[in-house]
Amino acid sequence: MKIVSIALCLTVGLLPAVLCQNDQLPPPAILAVVVPCAQQTGQSFFDLEGIVKGNFTTVRHLYGCFADCVFKKVGFVSEDNAFHEDVLRTQLAKFVKAEQAQEYTERCSARIGTEECQVSGRVFSCLLFSFVGTMYA
Repeated sequence: MKIVSIALCLTVGLLPAVLCQNDQLPPPAILAVVVPCAQQTGQSFFDLEGIVKGNFTTVRHLYGCFADCVFKKVGFVSEDNAFHEDVLRTQLAKFVKAEQAQEYTERCSARIGTEECQVSGRVFSCLLFSFVGTMYA
């Protein structure tokens, strides 16, 4: 699920997306975020091993507790589950044009949830499909 890996790279915003588009392992900065989240959300050793190798297809609850954990670690969501659209827009603007970052933020922020493990999953899904749409437009 390379698209998920690319979306995580763009969403996390820690490294240029180019580093995530090759066939190498995910960059350590990405792993530093996703591996602890996978552990916290109860992924198996097999799942963790896959994640370290760049395979996110085995992540259970990718759009639930896992997404919330990732978004909290990168500052899009605070511990009280408040979503920070300004942080999302700023990070996105590092990889896409400011107008696109604004558009993605507006479109995807409409999907912010309010319950634990449901705050950012639909936002992550929206961003994923927005990136895919941009790549193939």
